[in-house]
Amino acid sequence: TVAITPFDFSPYSAAAILSAYADQGAKAASVFSFLSLAMLGMDPEQFTPYHLGVICNAFQRASSPDEVLFRHLARVALRIDPADFSLKAAANILGAFAHFGIQDAALSAHLSRAIAQEDAE
Repeated sequence: TVAITPFDFSPYSAAAILSAYADQGAKAASVFSFLSLAMLGMDPEQFTPYHLGVICNAFQRASSPDEVLFRHLARVALRIDPADFSLKAAANILGAFAHFGIQDAALSAHLSRAIAQEDAE
């Protein structure tokens, strides 16, 4: 038997697994629950805008709301320079927050700056 703990995952592996399971619906609920807890314990410095976008998009596609995780991911996103966000990552994050009705003014303003910078280029 191999025991897997939440500490065995990185934002990259969590994003990849969640994306793979996103279209499985209720059958994947335990995977989303487990990885949600794992991500709450991960070092925020390990997350990239890409990871955040994929993770938020996977939760949205799975219709698996997790407000505690999303609040945590918002705090993580606020630590990242807006210039580092691609338009796609920002859109995926904002879209998932809107899909679940989770409002975060600071995150919206932060990612709006990211979109404006991307648009100006």
